[in-house]
Amino acid sequence: ILNITPTETVATPTFNPESGTFTEAQNVSISCATSGATIHYTTDGTTPTASSAVYSTPISVAETMTIKALAVKEGMINSEIAEATYTIQSATSYVFNKIYSHNAVTATDTYMIVDVNSGKALTSANGSSSAPTAVEVAINNDQITSSNENLFWKFEAVEGGYVIHPASGNDTWLYSTTSNNGVRVGTNDNKVWTLDITDEGQSDYHGFKNNATSRYMGVFNNQDWRTYTSIHANIKSTQIEIFVLGEAPTPVLNPELTVSATQLEGFTYEQGAGPSEAQNFVVSGNNLTSDIVITAPENFEIAISGDTTYLTTINLPFGEGTVASTTIHVRLAAGLLRNTYSGNLTVATTGTETQNIALSGSVTMSNAVATPTFSPAAGTFISTQSVSILCETEGATIYYTTNGETPTTESSVYTTPITVSATTTI
Repeated sequence: ILNITPTETVATPTFNPESGTFTEAQNVSISCATSGATIHYTTDGTTPTASSAVYSTPISVAETMTIKALAVKEGMINSEIAEATYTIQSATSYVFNKIYSHNAVTATDTYMIVDVNSGKALTSANGSSSAPTAVEVAINNDQITSSNENLFWKFEAVEGGYVIHPASGNDTWLYSTTSNNGVRVGTNDNKVWTLDITDEGQSDYHGFKNNATSRYMGVFNNQDWRTYTSIHANIKSTQIEIFVLGEAPTPVLNPELTVSATQLEGFTYEQGAGPSEAQNFVVSGNNLTSDIVITAPENFEIAISGDTTYLTTINLPFGEGTVASTTIHVRLAAGLLRNTYSGNLTVATTGTETQNIALSGSVTMSNAVATPTFSPAAGTFISTQSVSILCETEGATIYYTTNGETPTTESSVYTTPITVSATTTI
């Protein structure tokens, strides 16, 4: 009997891919460099033997798994045990929301830069080797969900614009060369960009412009991001929008204040019979951040339609930024003496110009003595004047002053023309 002891050892099996951490399922192949060797394997952590399962097709690894393999061949020493562990981690998905103003970006937030016309995002994965690939993303209701961190960017505000960094760090940035496919990620100059470029010769374009090279960035043929010295036909339909990680900031809209009148006149009543009849105007507001405050001038008063209480000031509360159309009554207040009255009613709210309504009216007296008149009328003269004072009311007594004081029935009684040889107020 001849006993032959094997001296050669079967090659240790190898795995493809090798051990590692992955975000999706893997198909693992096992191979052995020894021709004709049979590979036995386990996936439960136990050590394989010649009785273990025989490898024939790639092993699907959908969750974390350790594969051990043994290669055997008749007449040879069994291989060493090979082992590979595959950690499968579910990719973290991030939700981005479109922002309403490109220049509302902050240094602390993370963003995606997307041509919403083609549905393609800007990636930093190509680095300085080639123009960034236009990566397809799904946009639903101005929202993008993605786990591709190569699509994530940061904005750094600098003089003249922004430096745009990959979110992974500030040691590289987006820049432009002077060629037509010149968008790159690296450390070269030409890194400052102006955002929110519109209507520069192409009404459909909305994008970024590189300050140093005066080149416009856009998506070329749905395949990559490029720059051109003008808004070239290849990128003219680019519509760049910026999406922020997390909740988008509430858009800041300009307050709008609407007032239906600029002047109300003709308020009147007989002395002792006030107030006057009311006149109306309508006020409304949108995108408000504070109440609308309406203030009447002296001798006038206001009320909200349907309210019998008249006030000098009314506050119209803003609910969710809006004041619905509201009718305001205005009248000349009671208790005034015979005279004319005027002033500006103001309508004001934060963030808008105060609007004025000019009000005017009078209190009359039907049995009042006619107002005196002067002859000659007031004016500038180069010689002494003899001033007569007249009254159309028969039998009326005229009292007057020449010292600027208001006359009363205790003042001097007019009988003859007054000689005026120096500047005098009668």
